Amino acid sequence: MQRLKERYPDGYVPDEAWFRRLVAIAIMHRALTKVVRGIGFPAYQANIVAYVLAWLGWATGGRLDVDLVWRSQSVSDGLAALFEQWARVADDVLRSTAEPRMPTEWAKKEACWEAFKTVLPALPELLPPELVQQGGTVAPAGHIGSAGSALTNDDLMLISRARKIAATEWLEIANWGKRDRRTYRLAGIASTLAEYAADGWSRSPSVKQAKWGLELARMHEEAGAE
Repeated sequence: MQRLKERYPDGYVPDEAWFRRLVAIAIMHRALTKVVRGIGFPAYQANIVAYVLAWLGWATGGRLDVDLVWRSQSVSDGLAALFEQWARVADDVLRSTAEPRMPTEWAKKEACWEAFKTVLPALPELLPPELVQQGGTVAPAGHIGSAGSALTNDDLMLISRARKIAATEWLEIANWGKRDRRTYRLAGIASTLAEYAADGWSRSPSVKQAKWGLELARMHEEAGAE
């Protein structure tokens, strides 16, 4: 809500697309809750649900095929299976990172989410249909985008790798790239990624941005090693 207030200071009027996205998120939340209850975790079920959905948004750059979820009014067997796998991992991560703290209180801390991001489970090679169709435009991280061009597991891994690089490092890479005509255009991409990173990845890179930004990062690393 705070982000909406900051982005739309004069007020935000939801439209039909926003409503469908909201319902799709609710459908996924309900499906995940059912999976978690079925596993029978003795505690922290609500926290597990919240963090698995957060993981999913982070891993996909905030893009999912909500139109598919809306039309189906359900999630696929593939996504339900991913929910079960990730829920078990989330339970372990929540307990292990809480250490002496109460997991329910630890789960409210930003540091808990930062810890979760460092152990993001790998996506399956065969992606669920909700993840195969990704939005062609950049969607806010933590929000759900609409269907568009098909992406692969490798594409999502590229985006994830780019998002692991800090803003200061992207800025250093961009400044290095601007010194050479051969890498000047790539430096512009790195600058954009630096902006995204500085904003907490509220916008997620496209596959092309991730690919060429990482290529410049590789060149920068090799140059430093010479």
